Amino acid sequence: SGSCPSYSNASQTPWYTWMDQITRVEIGEGITLTGSYAFSGADALREVELPSTLTLVNAYTFSGCDELERVTFPNGRAPRITIANSAFFSCKNLAEFDFSNVDAFNWDSFSRAGLTKAVFPESVTSIGASSFYGTPLKRVLIEASESPMKDSSSFPAFGNIAEKSIIYVQDDSIFEGRDYSYTHHRTVIANLNGGEFAEGYSYDDAVFVLPQLKEKDDKTFDGWYISGTDVRLEGNIPVKDRDGSWFPAEARWVEGTPDKTNIGDIGLILERPSYFIAPAQVDDVTALSPHVTVTDVQWRIGDQPMTTESFEYGKPYT
Repeated sequence: SGSCPSYSNASQTPWYTWMDQITRVEIGEGITLTGSYAFSGADALREVELPSTLTLVNAYTFSGCDELERVTFPNGRAPRITIANSAFFSCKNLAEFDFSNVDAFNWDSFSRAGLTKAVFPESVTSIGASSFYGTPLKRVLIEASESPMKDSSSFPAFGNIAEKSIIYVQDDSIFEGRDYSYTHHRTVIANLNGGEFAEGYSYDDAVFVLPQLKEKDDKTFDGWYISGTDVRLEGNIPVKDRDGSWFPAEARWVEGTPDKTNIGDIGLILERPSYFIAPAQVDDVTALSPHVTVTDVQWRIGDQPMTTESFEYGKPYT
């Protein structure tokens, strides 16, 4: 029980001679802190099981474990923990991690790891400098109502993540005054505006996903809009405008639960200049449906009109 021994580098560990043969690590119940550098550079390590008593994954514990694919907790439940500096740095095969009870992410904690999506709970208090720098993150959900961002312009938390990624937030103030955390790396901020996603919802790679409303007050998801405008976004996520800026988006909610509604102007932002010129009909509009059919859509590209057509909401427009 208690803390595991820490080391100043991996070569000091008692198992260093066999480090490249370790494929699985199980840290026993009662342990509260992992050891610094304890398994750093364990090239064959694929699976780690952490105890429910853990409060800190120490600095560099699993850094450079290129083959690490799975980190689990007893019964799938994560304890409330802090991820210290570079704890999972460059774990390139680590695509998922349960952050449901992680309070803090110190600098470089998952930098250059293989994460493709991340869900930060309402309780998260700190997302530190370069903590997710260089990861292939495509979808991020930050459920906190107060900003947990502790990065800087020199070391942005979400710097150099995947192109056309989306960070969903509950309030625009999460990144207020901290545009450097994401904007220069082609990331869209989407304000859920009181919404949430169904449990277990799978994020699509190239499109906005449909939220539901937290408060059951007879309101229905009305669509994603470019923030502060009446331009609706359907299909593809927004792309860069002429000035090189990226459109922030916000969810909007309306009274009632229509089965069919005229949704009016849809502003599908494509890689090329395009403008919507006719209303469209959307069938079977529900907050939890990943795909709905949009019909009678007309587009004008430059001065050349396109024929009326249909497409599925929730799938990229091509």
